[in-house]
Amino acid sequence: GVQDVDSFDEASVLLVTDLGYITLHGIDLHISKLNLEDGQLVVEGEIIGVEYSDQEGLGGRSGGFFKKLFK
Repeated sequence: GVQDVDSFDEASVLLVTDLGYITLHGIDLHISKLNLEDGQLVVEGEIIGVEYSDQEGLGGRSGGFFKKLFK
């Protein structure tokens, strides 16, 4: 469900997805494949953290990805 890559460097990648924003934190990160038509992304490197925020922010009413995942 990747719609766009908002920003990226060797330490972080900020993704816009169908259900919100995902930030990958890591070391020596590289985007090796990006296909926005299929919503696919491959990131290589050492991922040390993942942050998620729904489209309305952390306190939004929609609940976002994790609320829907753990229903």
